[in-house]
Amino acid sequence: VYLAGFLGMKGEPRLQGRPHRLCGTAWQHLRSPKASMGGRHGENHRTLLNEGEEAEMETFGYKTHGFRRALCIAGYILSCGILLLVFYWKPAWDVWANCVPCDLQEADVVLLRTTDEFHMYSWKKVTWISLSSLDYIRRDSAVVADESSLLNRVVRKPDLKVRCIQVQKIRYAWDLAASRFQKVGVLEESHTCADIHVKFGSGLTSKERDTRCKSPRTSSQACPNR
Repeated sequence: VYLAGFLGMKGEPRLQGRPHRLCGTAWQHLRSPKASMGGRHGENHRTLLNEGEEAEMETFGYKTHGFRRALCIAGYILSCGILLLVFYWKPAWDVWANCVPCDLQEADVVLLRTTDEFHMYSWKKVTWISLSSLDYIRRDSAVVADESSLLNRVVRKPDLKVRCIQVQKIRYAWDLAASRFQKVGVLEESHTCADIHVKFGSGLTSKERDTRCKSPRTSSQACPNR
């Protein structure tokens, strides 16, 4: 279907003098970014990454479709790798061919598009990081117990998992409350100086000190009771 769509040069591809609806649909699918990105899927399908910054990008949610994936693998084999090479240079086509649009909170693949005049595409796989494997982080730990902290909003409970993508060596975590990916390094930028003084001016609590002492990165000198 997709190869037939590529062969159409003007209007809809024709077979035996009549327009072939299936091939025409595939051609329109590749030709129209809005249709391919699920423009009618809803606002949760699309959001902005690094909004207002120089590296601002649009993000679109997609989920891998088993049947489409199988067809693409067959295409890789039958084309002797040519289709795979085409998808390497056209990452958006790779996502549109293998996946179906969905909400970002359900996506396992995220399609990225720059908001500048070039509209460069790329895609990233959504990964999960399990915090339960860290011995010093527990469900009742102070690291995730603070409900006012944005860090608490990216941790899925009770299994203590964080959903994230990595773009240009920067990790972005999924904010469960805001329904968008947030840069990990700026999760606490909402705190003012007064908030920091009120919240952290008294130092660490006994529970937080215990948590720090149980961290493998903490030296024995920092915890005299160890």
